[in-house]
Amino acid sequence: MKIVGKVRILGTPLVAPLTERPCAFFDAVAENYAGVVIARETFGHDFLVEDDTGLALVRVKSAQVVVKLDACYESDTTQATSRQWALLTRHIRPQRGRVRYREGTLTPGEIVAVVGTPYL
Repeated sequence: MKIVGKVRILGTPLVAPLTERPCAFFDAVAENYAGVVIARETFGHDFLVEDDTGLALVRVKSAQVVVKLDACYESDTTQATSRQWALLTRHIRPQRGRVRYREGTLTPGEIVAVVGTPYL
């Protein structure tokens, strides 16, 4: 079954680590200039998808969630923002060099497609 509808947050929204966007799910990635992932945080909680027929509950723990990494930044580690620096230091001891940051989220009201087997 496929449902296309708007994301509805259950409970308190998460806060995306790089953009501070309220969301139900985020994927944040930092890569060195060679394209090697040096830090990644992916987290989410259950959310609803609302379409014309009603609501569907998405259980993130048993789902394969894919988001578009639509927020993209680049900086030298010596010029990283506080949020970029926090992401890096939670995972590695940052060294000098250029870093690419990318983040994707599922935000309230965003149109998503969900494919799966419904539980009735």
